[in-house]
Amino acid sequence: MRETARLYTNLMMLRRVTTTQSILGKTLPKGTYIACSPIATARDPAVFYEPDKFRPERWLTPTKELDEQEIKNVVKTGSSVHFGKGQHACLGERFGRSAIALYWGLILGEDGEEGFDVEIVEGLKEGVGIDGVGIEPSWVEENLGTPFEKDGPLWVLFKKRIAAT
Repeated sequence: MRETARLYTNLMMLRRVTTTQSILGKTLPKGTYIACSPIATARDPAVFYEPDKFRPERWLTPTKELDEQEIKNVVKTGSSVHFGKGQHACLGERFGRSAIALYWGLILGEDGEEGFDVEIVEGLKEGVGIDGVGIEPSWVEENLGTPFEKDGPLWVLFKKRIAAT
């Protein structure tokens, strides 16, 4: 989920400066609204190795555990803030991640258990998107970075799998 959110992130976030600040030689008075672009920071090659590649393992330790320290570093630098940061952090992040993991666990099932086989049946485009997966976000139009083409929907077929006995 972290890697997908990094690649298909928010278009921008608006923030209001709470105290007068100087940034790169420019003075921003208190109350000034600024826009931050996670699109730029989430694909920064100084922060992420192969930033335009889908590499979910970048969030894991060598023993395949979630790398909590790396996650903290990336959030601290503002390079991956799809759930916000600081006082703007989403209070429901842990619940949301748990609910999504539970949902996909039920959909996919475990080996030998009931679940569903998932197949994308329409909407992919040859060679388009990150690693040629077939979809690229529409940053400018109404989709605001979601991985759905404005030309048409992505159709997914779920086929019930019967548990092995």
